[in-house]
Amino acid sequence: MPDLTTAQPGDRLILVHEARNMPDTDVTVSRVGRRYLYVAYSNGLEARGKYDRTTGRGADDHALYSAVYTPEQLADRTEGEHLRRELRDRGLTVDPNRNLTTAVLRRLLAVLLDT
Repeated sequence: MPDLTTAQPGDRLILVHEARNMPDTDVTVSRVGRRYLYVAYSNGLEARGKYDRTTGRGADDHALYSAVYTPEQLADRTEGEHLRRELRDRGLTVDPNRNLTTAVLRRLLAVLLDT
């Protein structure tokens, strides 16, 4: 889960639309409040919606099915999804609601590959 409590205006993030068939979008932090942050597109226009600083999840109707991540967090999330698919293909189903780190998923896969 992203932790964006240290995000500052001008920081680069990636906006991921999870419920739509839309590509990921590079954005920058435009404003930071106590609980929410706001992002702007590359053309300078601020995106509709606000994002929770602790989870990165959209916090209103305009951002309901989207989230923002740092590039590192998105790479880690993508690798975690890939590892979960690999584990599932090898017969081990990992509950997606469990917050297992990518390092733990790598170790699980390594154990399965050694046997």
